[in-house]
Amino acid sequence: MCRRVGPFRSIKGDPQDPETLVKANIQHAEKILITADPDQTEEHADINSILSLIACKGINSSIYSIVEILTSKHSVNAKHAGADQIIYRSLPISHLMYDKLFSKEMLN
Repeated sequence: MCRRVGPFRSIKGDPQDPETLVKANIQHAEKILITADPDQTEEHADINSILSLIACKGINSSIYSIVEILTSKHSVNAKHAGADQIIYRSLPISHLMYDKLFSKEMLN
């Protein structure tokens, strides 16, 4: 299921399934925000976020990607998978997500 809220689309479904991503129009998207699943362990949430990133980049290699990563050891893997920016859970998340969506500048 794909839901549009203003200029944003959110998908409900398997974010690693190409069919779901095409329904969400990922092939024409400029940016994507991948958040960690709060119902999974940190390890599994990070792995699934990285797999979702790979699936998105496989359909649209130029998409600007912002990925929430929960464990420091997976931040390197997210970068290897093509993450343009990484959000760490320890930061004030809602403000940071909004800022990162509309800016390509790295935050220190």
